[in-house]
Amino acid sequence: MVFFEYDAEAEKRVIYKDGVEEGRAKEIVRSCKDFNLSKEDAIHKLETLLSIPTQSAIDYYEKFSKEFENEFSKAQKIM
Repeated sequence: MVFFEYDAEAEKRVIYKDGVEEGRAKEIVRSCKDFNLSKEDAIHKLETLLSIPTQSAIDYYEKFSKEFENEFSKAQKIM
């Protein structure tokens, strides 16, 4: 059995940092879409601006691209 000391403050800091990173990633992807940048350029911007590995950048791009496409589709249906 493994015992460790739980640090609630450390967990809050990690959750906050992850949330901030995700929020920034979302805005970067939105900006890249608005300026019609390629997928590759958007992923490179995510890597550079957030200092994250390529796979994380790809994951963020895929997640938010789908979200924005869904928003666009809903807006088109309303019109």
